[in-house]
Amino acid sequence: MFIVISGTPGTGKTIIAKRVAGMLRAKLLTTNLLVKKYKIPTTLDKKRKTKIIDTRKLAAAAKCEAKKYENCVFEGHLAHFTHADLTIILRTSPSELERRLKKKGWSERKIKENVEAEAMGIISGEVKNAIEIDTTRKSPKSVTLLILKLLNSCSLQRKYSKKIDWSKQYVAFLKR
Repeated sequence: MFIVISGTPGTGKTIIAKRVAGMLRAKLLTTNLLVKKYKIPTTLDKKRKTKIIDTRKLAAAAKCEAKKYENCVFEGHLAHFTHADLTIILRTSPSELERRLKKKGWSERKIKENVEAEAMGIISGEVKNAIEIDTTRKSPKSVTLLILKLLNSCSLQRKYSKKIDWSKQYVAFLKR
């Protein structure tokens, strides 16, 4: 089984992917690992202070690497560009995401950019047939257990295939 866990930075991807991979005894892939191993070129966007990565090459590297393992979890905010058996997008309310990113010491500019991306559902809009999980008030343990349940339940997958809409919360967030 090849599982992708993606989402805006701060939604819990890394910790949850580590837990899911551990529970499934799966290989954990990360963007940084694949960029290094497959020598995927990156460029620096100086204005936004972020790396630009060729998502096609990243997806090809992930698929190539995943074929080597019975179970594999690929985690990263660009992981959703890879076709997988199950794609999970982690979502977090704008106000909670802001709190988490501040706690991580992110700049106001990067916080605003990522809160906006989450509110607009940018990652959700870039992928079809994904499951969305709201991590706002859930512990990493509960999200991990939910993902494990989702693996074996088509009806539960249908329930979580609905798009999460943060537009009302974002309007309230902007009015503060």
